[in-house]
Amino acid sequence: MPRDVVLVTILAVWAWLQVSGCASPTSEKSYPAQHALIGKPRQVVVSCAGPPVGETRSGKAAVLAYYREAPMMEESFMGTKGSVPRPHHGCRAKVTLEDDTVVSVTYQSVPSSIAAEDHCEEIFENCVR
Repeated sequence: MPRDVVLVTILAVWAWLQVSGCASPTSEKSYPAQHALIGKPRQVVVSCAGPPVGETRSGKAAVLAYYREAPMMEESFMGTKGSVPRPHHGCRAKVTLEDDTVVSVTYQSVPSSIAAEDHCEEIFENCVR
């Protein structure tokens, strides 16, 4: 096989992988609510996001746990012969407090194979209004 044909084939496969989504993203997503919570008091977080589903404490530190599931309509998509189910998913948010002030906010998709961080962002959308 000529060298030019091999090179063109490799480039074509690489381009197809880029378009099909198999390539890793080049930039991190920005989540305004996640960043806006830093420095806020606990009372503000609970009033705008609601009560957490769980809380752990250790001295003056605490972690508030939040969870939001994807809407049922998002868990299926239309195929040629009806809807096709997708995995049930959601997002878990951890708000770390020190002296009742937010020091960090982390998002974790559940399951991790599905990017669902936007659902965590929805938990805190009232906190940035």
